[in-house]
Amino acid sequence: MMRIRMIALTLMAVGAMQLNGQSHPSFAGTWTLDPSKTIAEGNGNPPEAASRVIVQHGDTLTIDTEVTGMGTVQKSHLVWGLDGKAWKNSVSVGGEMIDVSSVLTWDNATLVIRTSLSVQGMSVDQVDKWTLAADGKSMTASRSITADGNDAGSITMTYVKKN
Repeated sequence: MMRIRMIALTLMAVGAMQLNGQSHPSFAGTWTLDPSKTIAEGNGNPPEAASRVIVQHGDTLTIDTEVTGMGTVQKSHLVWGLDGKAWKNSVSVGGEMIDVSSVLTWDNATLVIRTSLSVQGMSVDQVDKWTLAADGKSMTASRSITADGNDAGSITMTYVKKN
């Protein structure tokens, strides 16, 4: 249970976006979690605090995330492409570097991020869905996680744009 919670917290740090020539929203900017609007179900613990700095250059996204929870601070630096192909990154899970593979696609105006990894012999799959509010000032990020094919919880978070 603790391992799943640690994985879920770390995946919070894993964590969008405008395709060139298309009318998809851009998630570029600095975002801060509004903990009062966070809903966790199942084994997941909501973070105490989180921030994301998202930069977009053409069809490439760079995301720097910091998540505080369970007495730890998890940081990640991810580079993703908006080309529907798998992008590889490495993140720290409990002090161990883990390779993750993410594929980003669009479902209308929602960015869908499918991430898979293996940690201590356990297969973990995560699906994130990012939706930008009409005014562009808040983003809803929902996440569902399965571990070895079993539901490991879900969480819905609201971020507020700082710039």
